[in-house]
Amino acid sequence: LVGSEMCIRDRFDFLEFHSLRERLTEATGIELGGGGDATQPLDPTVETSTGPAAVDAVTSAPAPLVIEPVWEGEPARSAVRGLALVADTAGERAVWLTRETLEDAAVVAAVADRCVVGDGFVTHDGKALLHAMYDLGVSSPRLAGDTTLAAYLLDPAEQRYDLDELLIRYAQRNMPDAGAAPEGQLDLDGTGADDADVAGARAVAVAVLAEPLLAAVESQGLTSLYETIEIPLVGVLARMERVGIGVDVAELKALNERLVEEAAELRAQIHTDAGREFNVNSTKQLREILFEELELTPQKKTNTGFSTDAASLEKLLGEHPIIEHILRYREVEKLRSTYGEGLLAEVGIDDRIHAAFKQTVA
Repeated sequence: LVGSEMCIRDRFDFLEFHSLRERLTEATGIELGGGGDATQPLDPTVETSTGPAAVDAVTSAPAPLVIEPVWEGEPARSAVRGLALVADTAGERAVWLTRETLEDAAVVAAVADRCVVGDGFVTHDGKALLHAMYDLGVSSPRLAGDTTLAAYLLDPAEQRYDLDELLIRYAQRNMPDAGAAPEGQLDLDGTGADDADVAGARAVAVAVLAEPLLAAVESQGLTSLYETIEIPLVGVLARMERVGIGVDVAELKALNERLVEEAAELRAQIHTDAGREFNVNSTKQLREILFEELELTPQKKTNTGFSTDAASLEKLLGEHPIIEHILRYREVEKLRSTYGEGLLAEVGIDDRIHAAFKQTVA
């Protein structure tokens, strides 16, 4: 066990067995990391700044600027309610800028000066924050670091990269109030004070996490990949999302109408083949029609009855005309839901589809 503590810790982290890991440490006396006395809570202080004080706070903050946003709704697809930036990493002090403060041209100019002309900014989800910068009128902001991307390079198999979990794993610290807000979004009771406290804590967490996380990236020989490919790609993907993909809405609507008509015709033909109407999309009803009423040969049995999946039905081609019509109906319905109705639902008011590109997937 002593020679395997790293492997055990990594597996427990992957399965999110954090409390079990702590109990195993207590039972065996072997420190697996990430629990008990190995972590210390952050103790951030957050100040709300407005006007000239906000400009001074942005200007005097350490470089690169560490920023964490609060979103009105979905990250990168809604407006920001405010930004928290780190004023002092060692002192764990952050400054909160409300949405109203960010409407001050002088404050935005100070942010732009730090994020475009200066050393750039560091955050936990760079692509989302780039969208916020664009919305504020900050053109060409420079992402200097992204703790989400760094964590992804270290462990591409992970399904998510929560800031509080990474803080425990790589910095042996934990948030002052774990689980106070969903990852990437703050939706508490709607008050600015709560937004400030939680966003400020997240900003301080990013600042504390950045150094050990990047040290781990360097120790794995991934610094060049991180700096020359992954970080620049964030800006490319953000611009792609913002520009969107142009589509011919009229043609999509016409395609959808054709598919709806063909699906209706096939549904009617299936009812004729069956000798009565039924819900073609119901597996239970379809099973009754095929194997009880029409007495076709079942191909495969599942826990709930004989299978009506495509592979099973294809083996029945030629036994009855209904099989060919069902298979074609399913194809048309898939096309309709995906490329007809599905794509139309994603078209924005600018007649473009603004997709979300995922970078932290393997």
